[in-house]
Amino acid sequence: MARREPKSNSLWKPFALLLFVFVMIVAAKVFHFGDEIKIVQEWVRSLGFWGPAVFVLIYIIVVIAALPGTALTLMSGAMFGSVTGIISSSLGATLGAGASFLIARYFARESVAKWVSKHKKFKKIDDLTATRGPVIVAFTRLVPLFPFNVFNYAFGLTRVGFWPYLFWSWLCMLPVTILCVVGVGAFTKTLSEGTVPWPMVAILVIVFIIIVFAVRAAKKQLKS
Repeated sequence: MARREPKSNSLWKPFALLLFVFVMIVAAKVFHFGDEIKIVQEWVRSLGFWGPAVFVLIYIIVVIAALPGTALTLMSGAMFGSVTGIISSSLGATLGAGASFLIARYFARESVAKWVSKHKKFKKIDDLTATRGPVIVAFTRLVPLFPFNVFNYAFGLTRVGFWPYLFWSWLCMLPVTILCVVGVGAFTKTLSEGTVPWPMVAILVIVFIIIVFAVRAAKKQLKS
């Protein structure tokens, strides 16, 4: 008779992963991470040419630690300008999301797969991510209501392939990133110069329309 692996051995990894994410989120609240962002901003600015590269590394660490990265995206435009701000924020968020995915995939996916195989409902969901994974990734990235950091780890526990996950995460986070960076830039310029930067406003409107149509397309794909 084959020897059964104790349940505790197969389940502790996903629970440990969930605990890690939860602790990081709580720590961000307790230690007022948002207040420390201002200190980081001044330091990165002082680095000159190396500022964007260091910013990307900080963003990756923030995402892996499941800390809120929205503040970094919003300030990137003010630090580097719209173009460099968009590139550095997009790169940092995408690489951080990829790193979180790999941590979950190689730390807890095997245990989750064993558990899912014994539950029909969850197996159907797991199978759905194998066939519709890119669409699901696209939808959750286009709609900012879904918790970005939590889903980075959650997708690592599914059957979504790494490269499709990384590509669709990057592509579908890009419009939201542009919206945040250019939006802050337009608002700041309006306040400082007293004039409305209409080209920036036009970009915001176009990106918003793209997001709306992309979300509708993703919904149709999920329903079909």
